[in-house]
Amino acid sequence: MKSVLLPALATLTLGAAALRADTPSPTPTVLRPVPMAVKPAAAVSPTPVPTLPPKLASDETVKQLLEVTRVRQLVDSIQPYLDGASSRQAHSVALQKHLTPAQQAAFNAAVAKNLADYKAQVTWEKLEPTYVDAYSRTFTEEQTKAITAFYQTDAGQALLTKLSGVMRSVMTGTQMQMQSLLQRMSKDMQAAAAQAIAENPAPSPTPTAVAPKGVAPTPVGISPTPVPPGAK
Repeated sequence: MKSVLLPALATLTLGAAALRADTPSPTPTVLRPVPMAVKPAAAVSPTPVPTLPPKLASDETVKQLLEVTRVRQLVDSIQPYLDGASSRQAHSVALQKHLTPAQQAAFNAAVAKNLADYKAQVTWEKLEPTYVDAYSRTFTEEQTKAITAFYQTDAGQALLTKLSGVMRSVMTGTQMQMQSLLQRMSKDMQAAAAQAIAENPAPSPTPTAVAPKGVAPTPVGISPTPVPPGAK
Protein backbone atom coordinates (compact mmCIF):
# COMPACT_ATOMS: atom_id res chain seq x y z
CA MET A 1 0.00 0.00 0.00
CA LYS A 2 2.80 2.37 0.90
CA SER A 3 4.49 1.60 -2.35
CA VAL A 4 1.47 2.86 -4.17
CA LEU A 5 0.92 6.08 -2.07
CA LEU A 6 4.49 7.35 -2.00
CA PRO A 7 4.87 7.70 -5.76
CA ALA A 8 1.49 9.39 -5.94
CA LEU A 9 2.39 11.95 -3.24
CA ALA A 10 5.65 12.69 -4.92
CA THR A 11 3.90 13.27 -8.21
CA LEU A 12 1.42 15.70 -6.58
CA THR A 13 4.18 17.56 -4.79
CA LEU A 14 6.20 18.06 -7.95
CA GLY A 15 3.09 19.18 -9.84
CA ALA A 16 2.25 21.79 -7.26
CA ALA A 17 5.77 23.12 -7.29
CA ALA A 18 5.75 23.34 -11.06
CA LEU A 19 2.43 25.13 -10.97
CA ARG A 20 3.77 27.74 -8.50
CA ALA A 21 6.83 28.26 -10.64
CA ASP A 22 4.74 28.92 -13.76
CA THR A 23 2.41 31.40 -12.01
CA PRO A 24 3.85 35.02 -12.09
CA SER A 25 4.25 36.77 -8.75
CA PRO A 26 1.94 39.77 -8.31
CA THR A 27 3.61 43.19 -8.53
CA PRO A 28 3.65 44.80 -5.06
CA THR A 29 1.53 47.98 -4.76
CA VAL A 30 3.60 51.02 -3.86
CA LEU A 31 1.71 53.56 -1.74
CA ARG A 32 2.59 57.12 -2.69
CA PRO A 33 1.89 59.97 -0.27
CA VAL A 34 -0.97 62.23 -1.32
CA PRO A 35 0.32 65.80 -1.65
CA MET A 36 -1.25 68.08 0.95
CA ALA A 37 -2.19 71.69 0.13
CA VAL A 38 0.15 73.90 2.11
CA LYS A 39 -1.39 77.16 3.32
CA PRO A 40 1.03 80.04 2.74
CA ALA A 41 2.20 81.67 5.92
CA ALA A 42 0.90 85.16 6.59
CA ALA A 43 3.35 87.94 5.80
CA VAL A 44 5.07 89.02 8.98
CA SER A 45 6.17 92.66 9.12
CA PRO A 46 9.66 93.13 10.49
CA THR A 47 9.77 94.54 13.98
CA PRO A 48 10.74 98.22 13.67
CA VAL A 49 13.95 99.14 15.39
CA PRO A 50 13.30 102.04 17.77
CA THR A 51 15.15 105.21 16.84
CA LEU A 52 17.09 106.53 19.78
CA PRO A 53 17.13 110.30 20.30
CA PRO A 54 20.45 112.03 19.69
CA LYS A 55 22.74 112.00 22.66
CA LEU A 56 22.79 115.35 24.40
CA ALA A 57 26.09 117.04 25.06
CA SER A 58 27.88 115.99 28.20
CA ASP A 59 28.99 118.51 30.81
CA GLU A 60 32.64 117.89 29.95
CA THR A 61 32.10 118.58 26.24
CA VAL A 62 30.12 121.73 26.99
CA LYS A 63 32.83 123.04 29.32
CA GLN A 64 35.39 122.58 26.53
CA LEU A 65 33.20 124.67 24.24
CA LEU A 66 32.72 127.37 26.88
CA GLU A 67 36.46 127.55 27.38
CA VAL A 68 37.35 127.85 23.71
CA THR A 69 34.63 130.50 23.16
CA ARG A 70 35.87 132.62 26.09
CA VAL A 71 32.52 132.73 27.84
CA ARG A 72 34.19 133.17 31.22
CA GLN A 73 35.84 136.37 30.02
CA LEU A 74 32.42 137.68 29.05
CA VAL A 75 31.03 136.90 32.50
CA ASP A 76 34.03 138.48 34.21
CA SER A 77 33.40 141.69 32.29
CA ILE A 78 30.13 142.11 34.19
CA GLN A 79 32.04 143.04 37.35
CA PRO A 80 33.52 146.35 36.10
CA TYR A 81 30.21 147.16 34.42
CA LEU A 82 28.47 146.89 37.79
CA ASP A 83 31.12 149.12 39.34
CA GLY A 84 30.47 151.88 36.83
CA ALA A 85 26.68 151.53 36.92
CA SER A 86 26.64 151.62 40.72
CA SER A 87 28.89 154.68 40.86
CA ARG A 88 26.75 156.65 38.40
CA GLN A 89 23.50 155.70 40.12
CA ALA A 90 24.86 156.55 43.59
CA HIS A 91 26.08 159.94 42.38
CA SER A 92 22.66 160.74 40.90
CA VAL A 93 20.81 159.74 44.09
CA ALA A 94 23.18 161.76 46.30
CA LEU A 95 22.59 164.90 44.23
CA GLN A 96 18.82 164.49 44.45
CA LYS A 97 18.83 163.97 48.23
CA HIS A 98 21.27 166.82 49.08
CA LEU A 99 23.06 164.64 51.65
CA THR A 100 25.17 166.06 54.44
CA PRO A 101 28.75 164.79 54.77
CA ALA A 102 27.69 162.33 57.51
CA GLN A 103 24.75 161.12 55.45
CA GLN A 104 26.97 160.80 52.39
CA ALA A 105 29.41 158.60 54.30
CA ALA A 106 26.62 156.31 55.53
CA PHE A 107 25.14 156.21 52.04
CA ASN A 108 28.49 155.29 50.46
CA ALA A 109 28.95 152.45 52.95
CA ALA A 110 25.52 151.04 52.14
CA VAL A 111 26.18 151.32 48.40
CA ALA A 112 29.50 149.50 48.72
CA LYS A 113 27.91 146.70 50.76
CA ASN A 114 25.10 146.24 48.24
CA LEU A 115 27.53 146.33 45.33
CA ALA A 116 29.60 143.53 46.85
CA ASP A 117 26.45 141.43 47.14
CA TYR A 118 25.47 142.14 43.54
CA LYS A 119 28.89 141.17 42.23
CA ALA A 120 28.87 137.94 44.24
CA GLN A 121 25.80 136.82 42.29
CA VAL A 122 27.44 137.12 38.86
CA THR A 123 30.73 135.28 39.32
CA TRP A 124 31.76 132.49 36.96
CA GLU A 125 31.34 129.94 39.76
CA LYS A 126 27.71 131.02 40.12
CA LEU A 127 26.84 131.23 36.43
CA GLU A 128 28.79 128.30 34.96
CA PRO A 129 26.13 125.69 35.91
CA THR A 130 23.49 127.79 34.14
CA TYR A 131 25.58 127.93 30.96
CA VAL A 132 26.35 124.20 31.07
CA ASP A 133 22.70 123.28 31.56
CA ALA A 134 21.50 125.54 28.74
CA TYR A 135 24.11 124.28 26.25
CA SER A 136 23.65 120.59 27.14
CA ARG A 137 19.88 120.81 26.65
CA THR A 138 20.25 122.65 23.32
CA PHE A 139 23.08 120.90 21.47
CA THR A 140 23.88 117.24 20.95
CA GLU A 141 27.25 115.74 21.75
CA GLU A 142 28.18 115.64 18.06
CA GLN A 143 27.13 119.24 17.45
CA THR A 144 29.01 120.51 20.49
CA LYS A 145 32.21 118.79 19.40
CA ALA A 146 31.84 120.19 15.86
CA ILE A 147 31.30 123.74 17.15
CA THR A 148 34.29 123.40 19.46
CA ALA A 149 36.43 122.17 16.58
CA PHE A 150 35.49 125.24 14.52
CA TYR A 151 36.30 127.74 17.27
CA GLN A 152 39.66 126.08 17.76
CA THR A 153 40.62 127.09 14.22
CA ASP A 154 42.13 130.45 13.27
CA ALA A 155 38.85 131.44 11.61
CA GLY A 156 36.88 130.61 14.73
CA GLN A 157 39.20 132.60 16.97
CA ALA A 158 39.07 135.54 14.55
CA LEU A 159 35.28 135.46 14.75
CA LEU A 160 35.40 135.63 18.54
CA THR A 161 37.91 138.48 18.52
CA LYS A 162 36.22 140.65 15.90
CA LEU A 163 32.55 139.88 16.43
CA SER A 164 32.06 142.49 19.15
CA GLY A 165 33.44 145.22 16.86
CA VAL A 166 31.23 144.03 14.03
CA MET A 167 28.18 144.16 16.28
CA ARG A 168 29.02 147.71 17.43
CA SER A 169 29.28 148.84 13.82
CA VAL A 170 26.01 147.14 12.94
CA MET A 171 24.23 148.72 15.91
CA THR A 172 25.55 152.19 15.04
CA GLY A 173 24.43 151.87 11.43
CA THR A 174 21.06 150.43 12.46
CA GLN A 175 20.40 153.28 14.90
CA MET A 176 21.17 155.87 12.21
CA GLN A 177 18.82 154.15 9.80
CA MET A 178 16.10 153.89 12.43
CA GLN A 179 16.42 157.58 13.32
CA SER A 180 16.05 158.57 9.67
CA LEU A 181 13.14 156.17 9.28
CA LEU A 182 11.31 157.58 12.32
CA GLN A 183 11.71 161.14 11.03
CA ARG A 184 10.31 160.09 7.68
CA MET A 185 7.47 158.26 9.42
CA SER A 186 6.50 161.42 11.33
CA LYS A 187 6.47 163.53 8.16
CA ASP A 188 4.43 160.94 6.27
CA MET A 189 1.85 160.81 9.05
CA GLN A 190 1.49 164.60 9.10
CA ALA A 191 1.02 164.65 5.32
CA ALA A 192 -1.51 161.78 5.45
CA ALA A 193 -3.53 163.56 8.13
CA ALA A 194 -3.56 166.83 6.14
CA GLN A 195 -4.68 165.01 3.00
CA ALA A 196 -7.43 163.16 4.86
CA ILE A 197 -8.76 166.44 6.24
CA ALA A 198 -8.65 168.13 2.83
CA GLU A 199 -10.44 165.27 1.05
CA ASN A 200 -13.02 164.75 3.79
CA PRO A 201 -13.97 168.18 5.19
CA ALA A 202 -15.96 168.18 8.40
CA PRO A 203 -19.58 169.35 8.12
CA SER A 204 -20.17 172.98 9.05
CA PRO A 205 -21.75 173.40 12.49
CA THR A 206 -25.43 174.47 12.55
CA PRO A 207 -25.60 178.18 13.54
CA THR A 208 -27.34 178.86 16.83
CA ALA A 209 -30.14 181.43 16.54
CA VAL A 210 -29.86 184.29 18.98
CA ALA A 211 -33.22 184.97 20.59
CA PRO A 212 -34.32 188.60 20.96
CA LYS A 213 -34.23 190.12 24.39
CA GLY A 214 -37.07 188.84 26.46
CA VAL A 215 -37.63 185.78 24.23
CA ALA A 216 -36.47 182.38 25.41
CA PRO A 217 -34.37 180.37 22.97
CA THR A 218 -36.59 178.13 20.88
CA PRO A 219 -35.58 174.59 20.04
CA VAL A 220 -35.17 173.81 16.37
CA GLY A 221 -38.48 172.88 14.71
CA ILE A 222 -40.73 174.59 17.28
CA SER A 223 -42.30 177.96 16.57
CA PRO A 224 -41.57 180.55 19.21
CA THR A 225 -44.44 181.57 21.47
CA PRO A 226 -45.12 185.28 21.04
CA VAL A 227 -44.75 187.42 24.09
CA PRO A 228 -47.83 189.60 24.76
CA PRO A 229 -47.23 193.32 24.60
CA GLY A 230 -46.38 194.84 27.89
CA ALA A 231 -45.33 191.52 29.38
CA LYS A 232 -42.10 191.55 31.25
